[in-house]
Amino acid sequence: MSRAAWLCVAVAFAAPAFADSLLGLKPGLWEVKPVKTVIDGVDNSAQISQAMANMQAQMASMPPEQRAKMEAMMQQHGVTMNQSGVIGQVCMTQDMVNRKSVPVGKDGKCEPSYTQGGATTSFTYNCQNNGVTSSGKGSITHTGDLLSIVSDGTNTAASGTHTTHFEMQMRYLGADCGNIKPAGSAN
Repeated sequence: MSRAAWLCVAVAFAAPAFADSLLGLKPGLWEVKPVKTVIDGVDNSAQISQAMANMQAQMASMPPEQRAKMEAMMQQHGVTMNQSGVIGQVCMTQDMVNRKSVPVGKDGKCEPSYTQGGATTSFTYNCQNNGVTSSGKGSITHTGDLLSIVSDGTNTAASGTHTTHFEMQMRYLGADCGNIKPAGSAN
């Protein structure tokens, strides 16, 4: 599996994993911004930023109608682009916040655990989804409507075992998710 695919798998597990009401995570729309991405000891942050800049340049050169369609499709999946790059959005329901669970496929399962200490929550997780086993640990620091997340993990699939280190931020945007569907729901 490519590094980009591992990033997608990790973000899919990571972003919803922080649905812990102890953090003050609220139902509604959250912006998810990657800060640092290291896979198998290689910092991919610059490569990802360059790929996003290339995507922005390609979109800027599209005819207005085509660009509008592309932006609408991205928004429907909770992805927007701005000067900082690609920003994801996740819609969290009250049920998701209460369950403290990770959305996985119908054959998947995930077992997160959390330990609260002031404004920081430590977590561990063991997940299986679509042939990928993921385990790891990390921390979430809560400051107002901003969550700063650091996670270290191991992902094992048929293609082999890979280590990951992610740093990201989640910022609460409001109770209304607009046209963004809740994480894990069918489109």
